[in-house]
Amino acid sequence: MKVMFKLKYWLLFFILTISVRCSYSQNRSINFETGIWKEVLSKAVTEHKMIFLDAYASWCGPCKVMAATVFTRDTIADFFNKNFICAKIDMEKGEGTRLGQFYDVKAYPTYLFLDQEGNVIHRCCGSMPANLFLQVGKDAVTPEKQFVNLRDRYFKGDRDRNFLFQYFDVISKTCTDVGFILDDYFSSQTENELLSPINWQMINKFQSNVNSREFNFLLNNHTAFEKFTTADSIDTKIYNSFLRPAYSTTNSSDTNEWSLMKKRIRNAKFNRGEELIYTINMLNYATKQDWKTYSDQALKYLEAYKSKDAVFLYEVSGRFGEYIKDPESLKIALDWAERAKKLDSRTEFKANYAKLLMKNNQRQSAISVMEEAINVAKNNGENSDQYTSVLNEWKTAKQ
Repeated sequence: MKVMFKLKYWLLFFILTISVRCSYSQNRSINFETGIWKEVLSKAVTEHKMIFLDAYASWCGPCKVMAATVFTRDTIADFFNKNFICAKIDMEKGEGTRLGQFYDVKAYPTYLFLDQEGNVIHRCCGSMPANLFLQVGKDAVTPEKQFVNLRDRYFKGDRDRNFLFQYFDVISKTCTDVGFILDDYFSSQTENELLSPINWQMINKFQSNVNSREFNFLLNNHTAFEKFTTADSIDTKIYNSFLRPAYSTTNSSDTNEWSLMKKRIRNAKFNRGEELIYTINMLNYATKQDWKTYSDQALKYLEAYKSKDAVFLYEVSGRFGEYIKDPESLKIALDWAERAKKLDSRTEFKANYAKLLMKNNQRQSAISVMEEAINVAKNNGENSDQYTSVLNEWKTAKQ
């Protein structure tokens, strides 16, 4: 009896263990058709399903990330395989070139959701986490959220501002040239109307042109907009809007452009102005590979401006690990890398910390942290080959 009881207990434990393991494993992926486009359309008609088309290019890094880490998720696979006939076509090869032109594909990856005749119902673009991609798929089968239905409402004259916010949110993610619609909306708004909760949301999410009337209205009315949001949110909007055009001035042949842009940033009188100028300078030093100035400026000002910015800490510590040899500077970079890892749990942040540990001659700790990073990557369905390669080098290197 005791033997039978132990056997039953062991079997129950074994079954539960397998169940737990299966619940965390990712065994399924989107089933993409392998035939020509005409066959995809025919199958959609036969099975009475919409079509999901992953429009990609072979050189596209984000496309590869989506294929490796998102399309292979069980939740994604189950939903897309159930609701769509799925196709994956290189837009720069074969019939993909024709389809890319026909569907106005301007960026990769672009996700097209089509009816059985090949007409666009919904679209989106760019890499994203699995949960957001799943929501895109759900929106594609929900009529009131479909791009084509929102577009029809707009061109039939619906100008309710809450609807317009929803519509702009959708079209801003399509990677198509629809800026004229946003321009039409803002041109219809007086300055008194701009100063409203919904238009703060409109400006914050959709208007990043630093030369636009709306952006400059925001600059001149910081305090007034604080009725609808926080001062930090306004500062972040201004910072993010200036970031790209400001950096582009540092690459201009006209050296006066960056000076004029710095003056404009300072005249905007927002709390993150000096931080923005510091960020642009650091990007410029990195682009020019001026690692001496880069190192000096990081050591001098990073704590003042970027002590809690995980991405900045990650990037700067990584560059120190790659280009800086001074032992004392590497110790400081190790602290930045550790802080970045604590602020952001992504695999690459753990791996970066491991590399800085190795640079600081803490071999066993480096190996342990890199092993942890590899396990996290595998559990998340990420490709861990690059980390495994580094780990193997460390383990085989002579001490």
